[in-house]
Amino acid sequence: MGDIKVLQVGLSSYPGGVENAIMNYFRFSDREKIHYDFLCTENTLAYSDEIEKCGGRIFYVPSPKKNIGAFKKKFSELLRTEKYDVVHINMLSAANIFPVVYAHRNHVKKIIVHAHNSYLPSGILKKTAHHLLKHTIGLFTKNFMACSPGAAKWLFGSRNSEKTYILHNAVDYGKFAFDSEIRKAMRQKYGIDESTVVIGHVGRFNEEKNHKFLVELFSKYKKINRTSKLVLVGDGRLSDTVKKQVEELDLASDVIFVGSVADASPYYQMMDLFCMPSHFEGLGIVAIEAQASGLACICSTGVPHEAIISCAAERISLDDDEKWLSEMVRMGKMPRISNMERSLTEAGYNIICESKKLENYYLE
Repeated sequence: MGDIKVLQVGLSSYPGGVENAIMNYFRFSDREKIHYDFLCTENTLAYSDEIEKCGGRIFYVPSPKKNIGAFKKKFSELLRTEKYDVVHINMLSAANIFPVVYAHRNHVKKIIVHAHNSYLPSGILKKTAHHLLKHTIGLFTKNFMACSPGAAKWLFGSRNSEKTYILHNAVDYGKFAFDSEIRKAMRQKYGIDESTVVIGHVGRFNEEKNHKFLVELFSKYKKINRTSKLVLVGDGRLSDTVKKQVEELDLASDVIFVGSVADASPYYQMMDLFCMPSHFEGLGIVAIEAQASGLACICSTGVPHEAIISCAAERISLDDDEKWLSEMVRMGKMPRISNMERSLTEAGYNIICESKKLENYYLE
């Protein structure tokens, strides 16, 4: 077991952006120095098999949303028993501040609060709780971390955002680098000809990802490029709504619903253009992955500018759907960028380099 014991808190059963970001750091950690455990408040945890295979342990406790008393008891018992050096709490909003409070009460040496979001889509109670509680985080820890400056300001406020450590959502370049053989195999799997323009998206089907906008745009794009396809990777509570929209627009034979996958890297290979029309993102790790694979990318202005690392990527306002359409036509024809490793590293998104920085932060 490593010299430093770290407990990761805040991951879910869905292999989304937060889970992918933390797992990348877990995979590239020096296990002689760092030992990772994971807290789970659901029935399952994303990547649980891989975590346990790599020596990580998963501790299941009741959800604070369902039974705060039971969560407090089990979480506190775990902290007292395991005596973690670091508790790394991944947060989408300050509404779930309970792990921070109880880690502080149990005298954890280093409590890190890691912001992964920059907006709440709905729910007046959750929004109110967030705005009230975010000002109390500093009472329990001074170790602020975020995936982007925007996420830091949103969770910690302007004053504390200046003291925040920015941990980039770094990726494994070797996994995403363009591979023509994988592209060929993936297109054959779905019966797609090499000459067909494939537009893609990776993300959970929820309000902030804005699939409705993308499907509407593809409907217009389809009239310009009749052989094109749209590939949607992910799942979520709005998937049936989006499928209904696709049917109503008579696009059922042209839109591929892949579902949730543990590894999206092969799907970037089959695409020609990646579109990310999110209403908001803490960073948008899938945009980094897409650019790492050499794809042209169009993102909304809800995606932080820090996520744009390629000369073939841009941000467009969701209010300008005409520009979205014209750029989809133009960028769908762009050649693939063959090597993005240098750009990825210089922008701070190469996991080999960034994982060492996180280890040093833990060890401080």
